[in-house]
Amino acid sequence: MLEEYLEQEIKTVGIYGVNSDITTNNDIDLSSGKGNIGIYGEGSGKTLTSTGNITVGESLLDPEDETNSFYSIGIVGSNGIKNKL
Repeated sequence: MLEEYLEQEIKTVGIYGVNSDITTNNDIDLSSGKGNIGIYGEGSGKTLTSTGNITVGESLLDPEDETNSFYSIGIVGSNGIKNKL
């Protein structure tokens, strides 16, 4: 059942950046979606800064297989990015 839903559901990232600083003071509302990310960035030494409100919807969790789960996340970075809230 979850697999069928995931095939139809579109995941959304509000703001996405690679190897660049991201600064926003806008509100991001993804509350009607599931498994979405408000802001995602990556890049060593880069910074994510958000002063607006980020609202996400519910996560999609598969209790039988964690690899099929999609979490709703407000702001996340990888590969050396710094978050400033």
